[in-house]
Amino acid sequence: MPKRLQARTAQDEREELQVRKLAGSHHAPADWKFHAQMVVESWAGKTPQEIATILDCHPKQCASTWPDSTKKGSTGWGCEKARGASRA
Repeated sequence: MPKRLQARTAQDEREELQVRKLAGSHHAPADWKFHAQMVVESWAGKTPQEIATILDCHPKQCASTWPDSTKKGSTGWGCEKARGASRA
């Protein structure tokens, strides 16, 4: 049976307002906006499968980014840098 994943609740009103504002933003970095939308949908009580359908992505993508989002808070929303040798 799949594990139930859910974002942690906002620590205060300011954080909740910041996340909701970022989720609805038109000019935010795409990866930050994506993660904010996942968190807002999770706060609404939706499952990762439902969130993936809404955000048009694979459910595994929602599940794989969840631990970083909950541990680091909004500072962990940026995509990680590409691994491997850098091109000079």
